[in-house]
Amino acid sequence: MRKKLPLLYLLLGLTIFTSYSFIELVLQTRGWTPTVIYRAGLLLVASLLFIGITVKVFRQYRH
Repeated sequence: MRKKLPLLYLLLGLTIFTSYSFIELVLQTRGWTPTVIYRAGLLLVASLLFIGITVKVFRQYRH
């Protein structure tokens, strides 16, 4: 389990970074153009995916 902890922290870091990028994108752009909505959607999906992977890995190595 100890060997897999860095992977968990890496996934957690990626999740935080993606969330930060999403917030920064929203704050940077005032108008909601289709491109902005598309990019925001991609970031949201990516962050949800990272959260899902992190939870899955955590549950797998907790037992």
